[in-house]
Amino acid sequence: MKRDHGQTLSESTVGRILKVLSLKGLITKSPSALRTKRKRVFKKHAKPWTFKDYKTMVLGERVQIDHMTVTKNGITFKHFQAWDRKSKYMEAGVFSNATSKSAKRFLHST
Repeated sequence: MKRDHGQTLSESTVGRILKVLSLKGLITKSPSALRTKRKRVFKKHAKPWTFKDYKTMVLGERVQIDHMTVTKNGITFKHFQAWDRKSKYMEAGVFSNATSKSAKRFLHST
């Protein structure tokens, strides 16, 4: 401003002018301007997960199967683990690869 028109304006004056113009809708913010983050909405206390008809469930009806890769001395193993929700029984097995055939063999062996 000083160079072109010979007037000096403070930063706060420029800020007030920009605020008034943006409230009137004469100028808009750049899409790349930083946006304020929205606050996360939290519900009340989290409720524990329950299955429907947990009491009427029979053994082996719901089985959770997990697998993980373990490497020891350059050799890779696939560790399968099955957990029955009703009886809390857990079974584990080790295979050379994690395929659907390996999972099927693991389930039939337990």
